[in-house]
Amino acid sequence: MTDWVPALASIEGPRYLAFVLALEVDIASGRVKPGMRLLPQRDMAQRLELSVGTISKAYAEAEQRGLISGEVGRGTFVQRRRPEQRGLGSSEATINLALNVPPYTGEDDVISSVLAEIVADGEMSNLLGYLPHQGLLRHREAMVTWLASLGVTADADHLFITHGGQHALSIALGMVAGPDDTVLTESYTYSGMLALSAQCGYRLHGVATDASGLIPESLDRAFTETRARVLYCMPTLQTPTGTVMPLLRRQAIAEIVRKHDAFLLEDDAYGYLVSPPLPPVSQLIPERSFYIVVFANSRAPALRMPARMAPEAFGDRRSMRCAPPAGWPSLSWPKWWRG
Repeated sequence: MTDWVPALASIEGPRYLAFVLALEVDIASGRVKPGMRLLPQRDMAQRLELSVGTISKAYAEAEQRGLISGEVGRGTFVQRRRPEQRGLGSSEATINLALNVPPYTGEDDVISSVLAEIVADGEMSNLLGYLPHQGLLRHREAMVTWLASLGVTADADHLFITHGGQHALSIALGMVAGPDDTVLTESYTYSGMLALSAQCGYRLHGVATDASGLIPESLDRAFTETRARVLYCMPTLQTPTGTVMPLLRRQAIAEIVRKHDAFLLEDDAYGYLVSPPLPPVSQLIPERSFYIVVFANSRAPALRMPARMAPEAFGDRRSMRCAPPAGWPSLSWPKWWRG
């Protein structure tokens, strides 16, 4: 706890804004440092002889500006400010529309404090060696808790921690498709899926969509015409169209996948943004679904701790079939790799 109290006498205007301006000045001067915990609102109000309502409004405005962050049960902490980004008018400014990067919300300080606790507790050495194939049980249980908050029922025994959403998708595809196999996707699909198809030799076939996502009749016809047995899709906030598939449409898509004895690869990178959450299509047909959820978009891009749930029949399959890189003789590859 710090005893920082702003000097407001020389600052004109509403007292709550004067508080925020004083905080900005003291952060810039180094008097207030990132990670410092501010006085509780009631204590701050008493020290400044202001109402609790005024201080509450000041804290809310400071948090809106990214100066502080409140943590339930811990207090209010000063955040680390990121360097100013170049304006969009700058000749060096670029926007990569292939990547969705979450805005800065104070995750640097939260993740830093967690890493500091890991080091202090002596847990770091336990994380630097080889880990179980599925990931540590406590990590999988934590992921199950996170999924439950989204309305997703998960079992730690059937959940796998991977090294990124692309890694999870690559493994899932390798279990149900081989080189030259057709994989159905939305007509406009995720760029990572395009990269995987080029790397592993899958033939992507786009299925028509509307404002509610995949059109059931078009999907049914695509399965029949292509004889595909794999569908990759993003029912919630689909990339790049942003469509959200309603419940009745999800039920229709699940029935079509079941009708064609196919497998579903569901990418739920943005399910956490919808409130109340919609049930994944995978929950309707778990016996033929691979469900993938990631933290890169909801927490930080470098936090590579996605989870993949697979049908029970695929629980022990660890291989990933993929076409050999150009120039490699196919006979030098193991039989299981060549599929």
